[in-house]
Amino acid sequence: MPRKPGLGRIFHRTRRDKQTGKIVKSPQWTIEYRVDGKPASEPSHSTDYAVAEALLRHRLTEIDEGTYAGVDARTVRIKRLLELLLDNYKDNRPRSFDWARLVVNVHLEPFFGATRAAALSSAKLDAYKRQRRRRVKDSTINRELALLRRAYTLGTKQEPPLVFCHRNALH
Repeated sequence: MPRKPGLGRIFHRTRRDKQTGKIVKSPQWTIEYRVDGKPASEPSHSTDYAVAEALLRHRLTEIDEGTYAGVDARTVRIKRLLELLLDNYKDNRPRSFDWARLVVNVHLEPFFGATRAAALSSAKLDAYKRQRRRRVKDSTINRELALLRRAYTLGTKQEPPLVFCHRNALH
């Protein structure tokens, strides 16, 4: 299934089997495209060519519109965003830095730290609220989640962006 030149490609990855020495083809399709002249590739997580083609079109559209976050941005953990937040507070808000560090280290990072930033869901936020309501008032929870929102905002302002989120995603 030929494609126009310069629009990326779709292929099966191959590897050499260590035991038999034969070349083995992966059943999943992989897409490859260029971002600022540099090649980028990612698995489509599908054995269906149409799904891989749709993913490639989606990535090319993101690149054209300037919303492409990169392959690395999809793997960024919330822990990394919270580190950005603490660095920002240390530089710009020294009076509230100690409080922010306490909230991040004791509450936010243990609960959200291992979660991929792109995978944060309302269910996860609701679970955090339920857990914290046992000990603190809603106003405290709102302040803590404001730190998380600020962390996401800082992540979107990085060059290249570490995460893309909609304006009201964490409200």
